[in-house]
Amino acid sequence: MMNSLKAFFTQKSTILAFVGVLVYQVIMMGIFLPAYSAMPQNISNLRVGIVNEDTNYGAEIEKQMLEELPFVVETNRSLEEAQRSLEDRDIYLLIHIPQDFTENLISEDKKTTINFTINQANPSLVSTTMSSVVQEISSILANQFETSFIEEMLVHLNIPEEQAIGMADMAKNQFEPNITIINEQRQGMHNQMAPILLTIAANVGSMIFSMFIVSSLDRMRPQIGKWKAYGSMQLAILTFALIGSLPSLGILFALENYGLGSFITVWGTLSLLTLAAIQIFTISTMLLGQPGMLFNLTFLLIQVIAGAGVIPYEANYKVMQWLSHISPAYYANQANFIGLFGGNSVLPYLLGLLGLAIGGAIITSIIQGIKKENAPLKKSLF
Repeated sequence: MMNSLKAFFTQKSTILAFVGVLVYQVIMMGIFLPAYSAMPQNISNLRVGIVNEDTNYGAEIEKQMLEELPFVVETNRSLEEAQRSLEDRDIYLLIHIPQDFTENLISEDKKTTINFTINQANPSLVSTTMSSVVQEISSILANQFETSFIEEMLVHLNIPEEQAIGMADMAKNQFEPNITIINEQRQGMHNQMAPILLTIAANVGSMIFSMFIVSSLDRMRPQIGKWKAYGSMQLAILTFALIGSLPSLGILFALENYGLGSFITVWGTLSLLTLAAIQIFTISTMLLGQPGMLFNLTFLLIQVIAGAGVIPYEANYKVMQWLSHISPAYYANQANFIGLFGGNSVLPYLLGLLGLAIGGAIITSIIQGIKKENAPLKKSLF
């Protein structure tokens, strides 16, 4: 019995099972825990825009927000430019103080308002944070617009004190925030997570596919020649890129019908994601064989963070921001948010994926060119 146990436990595959699981935990926790520590300490890196068109009390409100908002606040845009920046996801919240803010504040029959606009085609963490900030700002402003405070403000505007007292009584409770949501996410956490889950599913599938397709490449190279084998591999990759994401998309659209336009946009995004991811994952497996999967797994886990689907790009640490530029998941997540919820063009993100795919293909072609026609097959780890 002891000899049988010893023989089983000393098998290479058994040892690799123990080592593999332990290494996986070290890699995963070593990436995720430090990366997620970026929140909430880096939340101050998120960008919001303020457009103030009221030169009276609106200027005081703007000054107060600049002092108290815990974000990067941009004030140098016109309303039209700021709205475009919000749609482009350059800013996450737009605060607009209209030109008639002070006038309506002291009017007998009008409500004064500040317009808050949130773009929900972003990670749910951003949308939730911005919604909370808007509620807090609204509550603070509503409390400020009490009679004594408004009296002080009116006197500051050189209105006689007796007149200011009367006007303050009218102005009390005149403030109402106007909150607008653009590119609104549908209800349900499955909708919030859909852009990220689609990307992860395609990425994992691409990693697995790369391992098997390189095995076929190595087996066929001596039989049909290395360049015919390489060309066949690229054709197989392209075919899989077109069909590989359809099961995930089918499940999502069976639950939520986002429409034909969204389907085509997201399908195109995931096809380019799969193409780019396989090209990149194939580099390691071509160079190292099965041990290359360890590098691919590490890169896969890095992309969960660098993809900016959970933690927004600005709030990530610098190293993750740098890695996002070579991460297919980053471009796919951003395009998926737009494809499912709305926004401006996905073209920049699709071009990013195409660039990664071309770069990966160039590197794998160089590796294939270096390999000998009859190079021996790498031994399986198992």
